Amino acid sequence: MDSKATISENSPEYKLIVDCNQLSVDIDKEIAIVHNFIRHKYRPKFPAIELLVTHAIDYARVVKQIESETDLTSVDMESLLPRDRARATFMCLSLLTSTTKGKPLPQYVLQKTIEACDRALDLDSARDKILSFVKAKMGCLAPNLSAIATKLCLG
Repeated sequence: MDSKATISENSPEYKLIVDCNQLSVDIDKEIAIVHNFIRHKYRPKFPAIELLVTHAIDYARVVKQIESETDLTSVDMESLLPRDRARATFMCLSLLTSTTKGKPLPQYVLQKTIEACDRALDLDSARDKILSFVKAKMGCLAPNLSAIATKLCLG
């Protein structure tokens, strides 16, 4: 299909785009559920992390990176978080975890928590692919709105 052609509301492509939008909303809800599970299970180890890393996917990345480490100075955080937040977050985490005693997690709890982190990251990746598809098709679905949005985003 030509990317410049418009899509009518009765076409299968239109229904696919609407379904993709709904799927991305459902994925966001699932990520929130998984994030709550991860926070609940990992909280006894380092309770301060959830105060400093509030974005669900960032939190999953941080927990997955730390796993069972007790010394955060040996954990590479800079590659996990956006550059503008990584250093400050890492310094705060290091300070808080040095003054806060977390308890080691049982191996089966840690394993389930890491599996949940993997699930959250997989869901995020799937959502990104869906949103990329929808973005690519928006020019066909709503060409005028897409042109305005592109102009606003690019300045």
